[in-house]
Amino acid sequence: MPSKPFKVIIAGGSVAGLSLALMLEKNGIDFLVLEACPSIAPQVGASIGLLPNGLRILDQLGCYESVMEMAEYQDL
Repeated sequence: MPSKPFKVIIAGGSVAGLSLALMLEKNGIDFLVLEACPSIAPQVGASIGLLPNGLRILDQLGCYESVMEMAEYQDL
């Protein structure tokens, strides 16, 4: 029996939300990202830490190299 088409609704355009959107896109699944902010605005002084599991996911998504090229490294 053929399944009915469906759309995944993603609440929030965060790192997790956009990663899920990319995963769905790569698998041909229809989705809609809902985000409260009207535009992307960089946060001054904000950062995103990428730990080993997150880097593994970026590699699986095929965007590890692109992200690492744009990354800024901080000395601890």
